Amino acid sequence: MINTFSNSFFSVFKSVRLLFKAELRRYVMIPLFINIVLFSFTVYYIFSRFSSWMDSLLPSWLDWLNWIIMPLFSLTIMISVFYTFTIVANIIAAPFNSLLSEKYEQLLRGKVESDENESVSQLLNRTLKAEFKKLAYIILWLIPLLIITIIPVLNLISPLLWIVFAIWMLSLEYFDYPMGNHQRYFPDVKQSAHQHKSMTLGLGSGLFILTSIPFINFIAIPAGVIAATKAYVDNISEKS
Repeated sequence: MINTFSNSFFSVFKSVRLLFKAELRRYVMIPLFINIVLFSFTVYYIFSRFSSWMDSLLPSWLDWLNWIIMPLFSLTIMISVFYTFTIVANIIAAPFNSLLSEKYEQLLRGKVESDENESVSQLLNRTLKAEFKKLAYIILWLIPLLIITIIPVLNLISPLLWIVFAIWMLSLEYFDYPMGNHQRYFPDVKQSAHQHKSMTLGLGSGLFILTSIPFINFIAIPAGVIAATKAYVDNISEKS
């Protein structure tokens, strides 16, 4: 279990060097560009709205706990906003992520069992449908998380809940690309994630750290796709 977790965790960082591989480079550039644009906007948006968010979240009667609550609320805001924009970036980049996953699987296997006759319109339709199904699932969990975040005292545990939620959902997000290329969709992704919890949490933890590092987070999307594809080939596809 520990080995599975650590292997998945470190695979995210090992995937970074593969972004410059000649066979993958052109599949990496568009997701990378999308990530740079959206994360740049995210940073600007957070700094422009941060003060007003903090004022609305921190009731005046808790001013005496300001020294501990402010860092917790700050962490909650950073996680929730960055994760929201990660979702948006993946929705926009989804078709390109599927192509990157397919190409990397070809390098790993020498072949891939995806539909070679799939047109651009079919790819767009499939990947966007998958992204919106994931979005609906995410919203179901976001509602209780947001409620907890705005309830005084109870919201002290919200940073931990947001971190666990982000780790789990990041894994589901990226496993969807290699599995979708084999006509295994979001219900299958969730089932596989529960069957391989150590691998799922390891991958998600690595992605969470990579996504949280300024400037380095620009490469999080393509690196996540590559790491998830490797984990799928090594741990899921052969046991399905």
